[in-house]
Amino acid sequence: MTNSVAEGTEILERRLTEENPGFVSIVAMVETVWVLDRAYSLAAHEIAAAVEGMLQADVLVVENEQQVFTP
Repeated sequence: MTNSVAEGTEILERRLTEENPGFVSIVAMVETVWVLDRAYSLAAHEIAAAVEGMLQADVLVVENEQQVFTP
């Protein structure tokens, strides 16, 4: 799974820029977590790391970022 995540991240970073960021809705964020849990059976800490990476990406704007980040 780590290779796939790295490849996906690389593709996003090549196509998106700070001037032209991608938008992630709260629904897309919830679905991402669901897929990582149910389809890929990732552990909670791995899912948290993926979400944290999305929140920290300069090329993504996450809807309601503070709600997603709530510990």
